Amino acid sequence: MSRNSEKGKRYEFLVKQMDASIASGFYIEAMGIAYAMMEERTYRLLDHLGLSYNPRNDKLYECLKKVSDYIQAQVNTNSNLDEVSGLLDCCFIKNNLCQDIQEWRKKRNDMTHDLAKQTIDYESLHPIAIEGCELFKKYSALIMTVKKRISKAE
Repeated sequence: MSRNSEKGKRYEFLVKQMDASIASGFYIEAMGIAYAMMEERTYRLLDHLGLSYNPRNDKLYECLKKVSDYIQAQVNTNSNLDEVSGLLDCCFIKNNLCQDIQEWRKKRNDMTHDLAKQTIDYESLHPIAIEGCELFKKYSALIMTVKKRISKAE
């Protein structure tokens, strides 16, 4: 699917670049792109849910926590979840996508902060890069579904 908007073209380019980076052995680049794209997708999700954030201070960890806390509050206060909250509870919380992203984020951060401190076997970064790309693609698909459901409900 070809995208027409500037944002859509940038997204398409970055996904291709992420995949090409892995294919070329540029695992750190692939992880950086995956992280940045997950963060951007999380900002959009917060926007769609009407939740506030500060992109200067709230990074991926904090923003995922805001989404998770929002969903948990919805689950705790509503016996009948709306379609979006139910989808997020099922696909984001119960299927461990949020937790998996947080665990991957920690691995990526630990590796990033150790780059200048120690010698790193770059081939050992391959599975972390692959995991980040796969998580991003799952997360992105979920966000697209959520956006469609919210648009349909409006």
